[in-house]
Order: sequence, then structure tokens, then C-alpha cells
Amino acid sequence: VIIEHNLEVIKCADHIIDLGPEGGDKGGEIVAVGTPEEIAAVEASHTGRYLGPYLKKSKVSPYRSTLKSRSTVQQFNGSTTEDNAIAIVGAKEHNLKNISIDIPRDRFIVFTGLSGSGKSSLAFDIVYAEGQRRYIDSLSAYARQFLEVMARPNVDFISGIPPTVAIEQRLSQGGNKSTVATVTEIYHYLRLLYSKIGKQHCVQCGRRIQSLTRSQILDRIGRSYRGKEVMILSPIVRGRKGFHKEVIAGARKLGYRRARIDGELMDLRAPELSGGLERFQEHNIDIVIGKTKVGGREIEALLDQGLRLGNGVIHLVSERGQQVFNQKLFCLECGVGYEPLDPRFFSFNSRQGACQECSGLGFSWDFDPELIFTDPRQPLNRAIAGISLGSSAGEADLQRALQRFLHELKDKQRVGIEQPLAKLPKKLQQEILYGGSGRSGCVGLVPFLKELQQEADDELHSVLDELMTETPCPACSGRRLNSRAQAVKLDGKAIWQVTSFSVDQANDYFAKLNLSFSDNGNSERDRAVADKIVKEIQQRLTFLSEVGLPYLTLDRRADTLSGGEAQRIRLAAQLGSNLRGVCYILDEPTIGLHPRDNDMLLRTLRRLERLGNSVLVVEHDEATIRSADLIVDLGPGAGVHGGNVVSIGSPDEIR
Repeated sequence: VIIEHNLEVIKCADHIIDLGPEGGDKGGEIVAVGTPEEIAAVEASHTGRYLGPYLKKSKVSPYRSTLKSRSTVQQFNGSTTEDNAIAIVGAKEHNLKNISIDIPRDRFIVFTGLSGSGKSSLAFDIVYAEGQRRYIDSLSAYARQFLEVMARPNVDFISGIPPTVAIEQRLSQGGNKSTVATVTEIYHYLRLLYSKIGKQHCVQCGRRIQSLTRSQILDRIGRSYRGKEVMILSPIVRGRKGFHKEVIAGARKLGYRRARIDGELMDLRAPELSGGLERFQEHNIDIVIGKTKVGGREIEALLDQGLRLGNGVIHLVSERGQQVFNQKLFCLECGVGYEPLDPRFFSFNSRQGACQECSGLGFSWDFDPELIFTDPRQPLNRAIAGISLGSSAGEADLQRALQRFLHELKDKQRVGIEQPLAKLPKKLQQEILYGGSGRSGCVGLVPFLKELQQEADDELHSVLDELMTETPCPACSGRRLNSRAQAVKLDGKAIWQVTSFSVDQANDYFAKLNLSFSDNGNSERDRAVADKIVKEIQQRLTFLSEVGLPYLTLDRRADTLSGGEAQRIRLAAQLGSNLRGVCYILDEPTIGLHPRDNDMLLRTLRRLERLGNSVLVVEHDEATIRSADLIVDLGPGAGVHGGNVVSIGSPDEIR
């Protein structure tokens, strides 16, 4: 893509986009689109008027236009020219025997052969590695320092290689916070949808939040704070990284002297603010409008200034604490105001949206009584003493600690430790496990083990870890989000309810999504905002169905997926990215698939190819091999007996 005025260059272009018709405010429109000849025929195009004489010259341009041969992606598939192939000369990586091969681009290619014959070496260690290395080399030195530069593969020469993307058969590396929805970007669009047209409900009473007029805010302040000194602040920055020099300088120009920055009141002319704030930390900035006693005219002036500067939101600070007043989001019943919605409020990776108890994980690790007392018929003393079995270095210390706990149960609490836990009264069972109240209460086995774990060495720590399991976070019930994010609803459903749907259920939900319920006259606006966002979500849900994953729930953790599921999810994500001119390399994508799902996957791979991409697949599946445009068979054996190209051609030719 070239921005150019030189007509010698323009006349050689395959495709031209002419903008104008003039410069500045009189430009910004597309005047003409097409080949150089088509542009020259447009009378309104200044470029076309001057380009015409250049096209009439008989002299042949040294630059050959390839528009006719490559005008559509479909025509790429029929190309057999050398300039539309990945040329590999002298590949000697691993067991490859100095092979040379031309791999056509923009085709569906299958590498097959015995296990260990060199398929993955050719596909991943040669084609993918060199494509990645060249892409990283094209970046600036600053960008390269943050990336792992791959070593040059053992090959004499490679040409015609496009940018490469590997979709391997491996478990997700996203960690326990990544989900199906986040990996496929569905959750990004959900966050945007809920922040734009979601309806906030009060976290205390559950009622729908209403708007509040300026006079209603003034009346509430007058009734609640009459005669008391209050400070009015306007929120300007919420949870954003950066220096924020322009915010501080702008507040000074407007005549404001103080601000509350990250919870601390500061003078805007303080020397430490001259260079701005910490660039890579999230900051909150509230400008102090003023301080006054409620009851006079001054509070009205401060309120007006605060609402104007804070875009309808103020924070009122008094001896009672802080209260938020929002002209758009306020619960009249509870007297609670809320800040405007933002996509980060629905992110469990952000401190603005994550549950504070579990930090957005949705679970916590705790000792599981069922793992401690595996046999309900076993006496209490034998079950507790058995915890130390299997540890070596720390066994003696653990045994002594557990014996102290048993003696306390027997001597101080008068518990019959020879009885099984299941035969004791329910209340006593809870006290033994989690402790009792009062001075004479039992410490509790679970708190006792937690204290041991904090002081334990690595070996003892690993022994105690085996008695722990994931339990849903009690604060968010495993939903990962804080109470405010859970209280925002769209068509009666919160965002966590939508992500609990399977792919098929989510498709049905968005197909029937009703946005006409808005009672503030904004239903048309909501529908206009939602249309494009919902379209992107539905497109990605369709891709997930097409790769054979309609059964997965959107909140399914990425680290619980099988290798095949994780690979197909990444494939669906690539379909959603809509890239062209990329070489996709897949590692046995049909593993674990039913033949029906296999056909769906092959159609998906063909769609990637039709978009104008090269698709290279390492595969043993017969149906996949038969559907390929070209087969590269490596072998003839495995290991040192492989590494040669046995045959290459179409499925019919290989037969």
C-alpha cells in the first residue's frame, strides 16, 4: 500500500483509491476507485485528468501490472508461477535430508508421512520459524527487544514466504483467567455492548437506576448535609495509565488548585507533579472544585461547576465519608450514585471489574474435608494422623503438630477421637473442621492446616496442597466480577449469565435479543449501537460452531480444554480476525473429531484459503489428505530413515 503523487508510479498500480476533490476541509471524500484507466475516465478526478497522457504513451513501463492475473482470490488458486510459491532449497533441519521443494501459496497443502518422517520439521521448524524470524526482523529495534527472536533454521535458501501463524496441538497458555470468550474476543465485544447499552441496577436493592436532575441533587445535599462542611470533587480520570500532564495543566489553567490523585489530596503546583504521574500505573484523578458549608448559595455554584467539569458526576466528601451523585445513574431509593459504565468494569483482569476477594479468578484454594477424611468410617484420630503419611523430611514435624491438635480435641474439647467424623453431631463436625466461637472454642482443623502451610517448607507445602481443591469464591459465587458489574443487565440478563451459555445457546440468545424494552426513549439508539457489536459476536459464535465446538460454554476456562479443542478455538479466533495473505500452519487439527465435525473443520480451512491465505496442515487423516490441493509425502521411514520427499502432487497423482 503506497501513498504517492508520482504519476509514473501511479500508472503502474494494480488498484488506485483517489481522495479529494480538494485539500483540507474540502477533501476527505473518495472521488474514484479502480484501475489507472478507470481513474483517467472520471472527469471529477484531478488525478485522472493528469494521469491520462501518461497512459497514452507507447513506451512500455518497466513495472508490469499483475491486476488481471490476480484480481480475485479465486484466481490465486489457479496460479502455478514461481513467484506464487514458497521456494525452499537445502533444508537440513533435524532429520531432513537436504531437500528442496516449491510449495504453492494460497492453496490447501497437506504434509503427511509416517510419524517422525520430518513433517513437523518442514512445516514448523522451517516454514513457520523462518516466516516468524523475517517478520520480527522487519520490526524496529525497540519492538524487537520485547520479542523472542527465533534462530535461523538450517536451510540454504527460502523465498516467497508470507507472514506465518502456527496453530499447534497444545494446551492453552492463557492461564486460569483466560476463557473461551476471551480467547475468541467474544468477551471484548460483550464488555463493549454492556458498557454502551447495559442497564445499571442498584447493588443494594436491585432496582433499576434512574436519572437525577440538578435540582434533585441540590435538594438531597441540602437535606442530608445542611450546616455541615463538604468538599465537591469532579472525577476526570478513572483507572487510566499515563503521565496525564495535560489534565493537570488544564486544571491549573481553569484556576483549580488541588486534586485528589490516587486517593491523596495534592497541590496542583507541587514540584512532584511537574513531570506528570507514573506512566505505567493506573491513576484516578478528581479535581477539587471547592469546600463550603451546605445551606448558602456557594454550594449551588460549586455544584454547577462540578457537574459541568465531571460530565454530570460529582463526588461529595464530608465527615461521614464520600457519596457519588450522578445525573444519569442514581438510585432514588437507596440514595446511592454510580459512576458511568466503562468496558473495564466488566473485565475480570481489571481491578475496576474484578471481584476483590478472588481477584477475578472465580475460585479460591481451600482445604477440602472430603480429601482429608476419605473414608467416613475411619476413626477421627487415624484420619487426622494419616495426613502426614507420604511426607519425608517434614514428616516428624507434621506428625507432632497433628498430635497436638488431636490432644486439644480430646483433653480440652472432650471429643471422642476414636469415633468417625460422620457419626458426630453436625454442629460438632463444623467446629472440628472450621473452629468454634468463644474462648473455649476449638481452633478448627482447616484453620490449623492453613497456619501450618504458611510456615511449611516446599516439601511439606506440596503434601498439604494435595488436600486442597478449588472452591467457588463466596463473594462472587464463581462469577469473577464485582457486585456492580453483576448488577448491569441487558434484556434482563447480566453479562455472567450470557457467558454461562453454550455456543449454541448464545447464538439463539443474540438472534432473539430484544432491545425495545428501553423506557427512556433510547431504544432506537440502543439498537443502532448494538447492531454492529452483535454482528461481530454472532460471527465468532458461528465460527466456533463451524469448527465443531457448539457445546463449549463461553466461560469455560482455557486451561481445562483438550489440546484439540484449544487448537480449534485458536482457529476460530483466526477466522474472526479476517486476515489475508497469511500462511496458517496447523498440527493435526482433526484429532478427536467425529467425521461430521471433520467435514465442518475442512470447510473452515477452505474458507481460510478462499480469503487469500495459504493453509499448511500436518495430518494423517485420510479425509483431510483426500481434500487437499497438494500432498507432500515425506519418508520413506521415520527418524534417520526419513527426511526425504517421497512424492508430491494432487491426491489423484499420489494414488
